[in-house]
Amino acid sequence: MGDAETDGTALSLGRPLWAPRLRGISRRPSGQPLSRPVVPRSPRVMLQVTGGSLRGRRLKIAPGESIRPTASRVREALFSILGQRLDGRRVLDLYAGAGTLGIEAASRGADDVVFVEVDGSHVELLRHNARLLDGVASHRILGLDVQRAIQRLRSEGGGFDLVFLDAPYGKGLSTKTLEALGATGYEVLAAGAVVVVETDAREDLPEQVGRFRADDSRTYGKTGLTFYRNGETT
Repeated sequence: MGDAETDGTALSLGRPLWAPRLRGISRRPSGQPLSRPVVPRSPRVMLQVTGGSLRGRRLKIAPGESIRPTASRVREALFSILGQRLDGRRVLDLYAGAGTLGIEAASRGADDVVFVEVDGSHVELLRHNARLLDGVASHRILGLDVQRAIQRLRSEGGGFDLVFLDAPYGKGLSTKTLEALGATGYEVLAAGAVVVVETDAREDLPEQVGRFRADDSRTYGKTGLTFYRNGETT
């Protein structure tokens, strides 16, 4: 596994985000040789898996702000709360970006991870990182919009125990995605499944969204984590 699935529309992967670009050639006065092309070094932006069997292995992320990976100290705190052993769990990583959270979960024993990421260039990066999971955990990448991916998984029967939801900040997508998951009942998530929502620390999330109730919330610098559990409404 590991190939991206789409809705039939080819993904435009483009050039790798980390590929260097030529910025031009500086010229010397007449009669003197040209200087060598100026080739700026693209930053090698890397993260490391923080725990489990893949601890210390490197993950590539895009330079700049096109992907906002969860900081290492936040990941360490997150898995201290969830537990360092996730044996047998099925994990759904929504708005996966570079796939850091799903890979961290697989490193700690999760059996199966589904990554959902619609951006073609991010899917390319995700494919690269997900190679670490070969022989470690079953995995696949859905190159779909999250709402469409939820419907796809609903038709397949999900049974996910753990969901990471790290939507782009400031667009109200966290609550909308919780509502979409809740509308599927137990067709995507197992009873008692945990949904971890990462937001800007200044964003307030409701205590209850449909069948999801917030069990806990933490703040780490500019990052907020809210833990919802899938169950009956009160």
